[in-house]
Amino acid sequence: MTVKDDEENFVNDIIEIVNITPLLLSITTTPSGNEASGVAELIATGGIPPYLYSINYGEPSTQNIFSDLPPGYYRADVIDIRGCQATSEFEIPLINIDNTLLLNVDKLTSNLDAATYQWINSETQTAMEGEVSKTFQAKQTGKYRVAITSTSAASGGEKDKLEGPIGISSATYEITNILSVNNNMLKTNKIYPNPALDYLRVPESCMNKNYIICSFSGKKFLSGRITSQEISVEELSSGIYFIQFEDFYGSLFMKI
Repeated sequence: MTVKDDEENFVNDIIEIVNITPLLLSITTTPSGNEASGVAELIATGGIPPYLYSINYGEPSTQNIFSDLPPGYYRADVIDIRGCQATSEFEIPLINIDNTLLLNVDKLTSNLDAATYQWINSETQTAMEGEVSKTFQAKQTGKYRVAITSTSAASGGEKDKLEGPIGISSATYEITNILSVNNNMLKTNKIYPNPALDYLRVPESCMNKNYIICSFSGKKFLSGRITSQEISVEELSSGIYFIQFEDFYGSLFMKI
């Protein structure tokens, strides 16, 4: 682009026109058991991230996984950074299955014998690494649920074999008391800068601890052992992430 005045003075600049793909919204769902426990994961593509998600006209947020949903029909919306919006409808079906949990102070146990278990932090909607047993021993207070792969479902009080495995979640249960806890767990990590561009600086108390950086949906992007107080996040795309430290509470941060 060139701008020139009457005296032939001129200035040049280069403008890039970007071809932006349309904003689209797809949804994967998990049915609800006898206890309201449906799960919907909203997946946006196109447009310009980061995205904000909501269901049934709720307050938009960066969280794209919604759990503890009763059976029924729902509306889902996603908005990109320009304000463009995509909408879709989905259904949470009901499966007659006992998906309740037994809560014993700081321990949760599934009442369902299943093929697989994956415990999830319901506050961040992230899968907890290594927590794949029928019983979960909490190390800190919080809200938890378990994703289950089952090969049977109840029908009329009898067990009927399904044609294939079925995925289902428990409802969210809150643990408010820990019988024994590492003192480090009581400390909250302060990371900075936040938002971060190239690196995160972590407290000295995290040295030689393992860390994991993942999305809200539990997808792992970075992991390793902390040998320096600076963790490089340069390769991450812009968005909201969760960093979990060994023996410590995790923290949310924004990558710009």
